[in-house]
Amino acid sequence: MKALLLILVFMNSIVFAQSRDFGQSDTEGKLIPAEKLRYQFEIRGRILVFDSTGKRLQFLGNEERVWRFSSDKPITSVWSFKQKGLPDVALEHEWQVSPDGVLQAKIKQFDFVEYLKDAKDQNVKFGKLLKEKTIDVENFGSVSWIVSQTDKQRVVALFDLNLWKNKGDGIDLGALPISSSRLTIYDNKGNLWATGLDNASENNIYYSVSTHQGTVYMSYKPFKGGKMIGSVEKNRIKIDDGKTKLTIESANPLVPHYVLGKVYAYIDLNEKTESLNQVRSNSSSDEHHFMKK
Repeated sequence: MKALLLILVFMNSIVFAQSRDFGQSDTEGKLIPAEKLRYQFEIRGRILVFDSTGKRLQFLGNEERVWRFSSDKPITSVWSFKQKGLPDVALEHEWQVSPDGVLQAKIKQFDFVEYLKDAKDQNVKFGKLLKEKTIDVENFGSVSWIVSQTDKQRVVALFDLNLWKNKGDGIDLGALPISSSRLTIYDNKGNLWATGLDNASENNIYYSVSTHQGTVYMSYKPFKGGKMIGSVEKNRIKIDDGKTKLTIESANPLVPHYVLGKVYAYIDLNEKTESLNQVRSNSSSDEHHFMKK
């Protein structure tokens, strides 16, 4: 009897493991403009260690990085990583979106990369160039770069691609507070608006930040003067009023995982603080009180 029960449990687990997924949508797909596509890309870098064939994953390196476009310029990064028992990773990689929307990667590998702490101009010293390649990304596939190959082991730097959804695809979050920590705000021209801001009040349904670059008003809930020009996902808010694109990142998640929410906002570039490092923030649960301030 016990054996029969075990067999039934095993059979049930097989059934539950199977999946038949059917989907249907009546919404026609819309072309994403190339100038907006770049701000939806997110590139995650990881170090993976395989056997010599590259088919069996042995372990993950203790390293993970995320790069995003913060301006109209390319993403350019020097990636150096060292871990006991592994060869040094010394890469320089550049990512750019062409005018017609094609994502291209240029990767160079050196025998070493050294950070020069006291250097005035170029603070990175590159060793001998080992190999380089330019890659046009197809089918939104990952870019796999073999750092080292021996008869026992293959070390790979893997660049995974993620695409943030369009702001119009989000859901209404209502009177959910914008609860965040160590906020960083920057625009598409590479200007840093503010960093290290904390906004942990339970009543911050409406939130604004004034800096030497301008002022942004925002909420997950509609308010007078605010338009649905932004989205929130994971730890990031993106706002685009057609002229200025703002990215607001928090050290902690802003919304639950897999949630894409609408953000109502207004950007005023004429309302600025007096000095470079001066930042004012305002939060409220009352729209009238918020707009008055």
